[in-house]
Amino acid sequence: MPEPDMLKTVLYARSDCILVLRRDVYAQPHRHHALQLTLALAEPLLATLDAQQVQAQALLIDHNQRHLVHGQPGWVATLLINPQSLLAQQLRADVLCQRPWAVLPQLSTASIRAAALHLASLETSAAAADSWIEQLLAVMLPAFVPAVPLDPRIEAALRLIERAPDYKIAARTLAARVHISEGRFGHLFSAEVGVPLRRYLLWRRLLSALQQIAAAADFTTAAHAAGFSDSAHLSHTFRRMFGLRLSALFAARERLYVIPPPPADA
Repeated sequence: MPEPDMLKTVLYARSDCILVLRRDVYAQPHRHHALQLTLALAEPLLATLDAQQVQAQALLIDHNQRHLVHGQPGWVATLLINPQSLLAQQLRADVLCQRPWAVLPQLSTASIRAAALHLASLETSAAAADSWIEQLLAVMLPAFVPAVPLDPRIEAALRLIERAPDYKIAARTLAARVHISEGRFGHLFSAEVGVPLRRYLLWRRLLSALQQIAAAADFTTAAHAAGFSDSAHLSHTFRRMFGLRLSALFAARERLYVIPPPPADA
């Protein structure tokens, strides 16, 4: 296991969730759009949920639920999950079961925690981060299929989105390019990707801004490049979606490693 001073904060973003590995987690009571799965890698978490204090190694909190994870000096892994994704839908159905939050004792194993800590010890790859996320999902959702082949028309649409300036492209344009009606395209996109097009584009623009800031762009430049009106708009949208302040996340860039996404298909 690496020495603690070798460890970095790690940020990894994909279409259904964002993974943040960090230590010294402190926050005010808040709520946000994403579902939150938080796993303490050392001492258990202490959280306030529904006005009651809960101590647990791992918690799943539904979106828009007011919560507070108390000061945690040890390392913590947090998954912030797109609330309209297929993953979020299955977590609500099979884990939360109509509850606003749930304790996850099945994630307390030493192997899961050690693997997460290892991600923060080196400049790891998207494949390694994906593998760890899928390890969590296999424990929580044994029947969940994380990846299936997409409809070729949706694959083509995703490639068009990646090439669109600021990730801004209309549904009618995409539908015309893949030769189906706009209404059919909207239904097919949601069914295949698990997220409506508009929400997917916003999520993708946020991820783009993260990558640009990580590459040393200032907040204003990253905001404009990702299609936001200014840095305040970007920061507000990011905090509303994820409950995190961009300025705090990037306060010590020399200790932050943003995992590059896997290469897009040509």
